[in-house]
Amino acid sequence: MSAKSDIHSRLEGGLADPFLCPDEAVRRLDSWRVSGIGAAVAPPGLWAAIQYAPPKPRRIGAVAFPSGGQTITSKRVEVLECVRLGLCAAEIVLNHGYIAGNQWGDVEKEMEALLRTAPELEIRFTIEWGRVESDTKKRFIRLLRDFPPKALRVATGVYGTPLGSREVSALRAMLPKGVGLKAVASRGGASAAEYLDAGADLAESETPLAERSETVAVNE
Repeated sequence: MSAKSDIHSRLEGGLADPFLCPDEAVRRLDSWRVSGIGAAVAPPGLWAAIQYAPPKPRRIGAVAFPSGGQTITSKRVEVLECVRLGLCAAEIVLNHGYIAGNQWGDVEKEMEALLRTAPELEIRFTIEWGRVESDTKKRFIRLLRDFPPKALRVATGVYGTPLGSREVSALRAMLPKGVGLKAVASRGGASAAEYLDAGADLAESETPLAERSETVAVNE
């Protein structure tokens, strides 16, 4: 993913609010499609409920969201549901307990299994980067070299403190070649526009149209 690609296509809309009704989800998707927002992220159940057909924005499944505590089998079933629903990608929350507890054999087993489940699907991993200890971060980065996803999403937007722009910029320099970086704008943190300006390849927001206007201001 190139930082020089179209700014609007690098913005993604978040539809993970559990109280979001299908009709409102469709209204937002139609608005984002017209405005050129690149993708939208929602649980497989919501995609199944709305059966949204237009090819844009790209449809991404939020798997094991937000806790990541499901079994590998449960996560693999959700990934396969993403395939069945015709989604282009799956963002899978890894088991935070394994990572925090330095259970690297379990983390490796999970990453390998999820990458192999549906090779035709773009796989992204999600972790709460702001809650990971420094030494643990270094070990996890090494694992990404052996089990590289298409991108690393560095927050669910539910737990932990939002990352600052400097943290995103530093992480971008650490990631293995070919692994993209996605940041999530949430209350109290940097905006999606600021994350993109800091070097993130992608940025998600529940209000990407507002972020779209800000990216124009930031980059003028």
